[in-house]
Amino acid sequence: LVVTGPEPGRGRASVGGRSVEVSWGPDAGAGGITVPGPSFPLTVRGWRPGDRIRFGYGTKKLTKLFAERKLDRRRRRQTPVVVDAEGRVLWVVGVARAEGVGEDGVGFEITVADAGQR
Repeated sequence: LVVTGPEPGRGRASVGGRSVEVSWGPDAGAGGITVPGPSFPLTVRGWRPGDRIRFGYGTKKLTKLFAERKLDRRRRRQTPVVVDAEGRVLWVVGVARAEGVGEDGVGFEITVADAGQR
């Protein structure tokens, strides 16, 4: 799923056979993130080899992050990842937020919620 700009909206994405409901804009809903000054388009997709997320102390490969959180291969495939236009990982849904990305505050809001299995 691709979010092309700041206009509010909703959509569905399939990640590893898992269907997720995505909402964005000022009333995106609880449980999401706030991205200050996002670089559009934002994409909700599955993780890819080589993906890294930035924390305050540096970056970490998602494969290492998943291993630390003890996520099995199925859960790794079904975990949505939100990336910006430069390919920076902003949010690994349910796992981690990148440095500078908040749970609430000023910025662009996006929420990803489970919509069931396909």
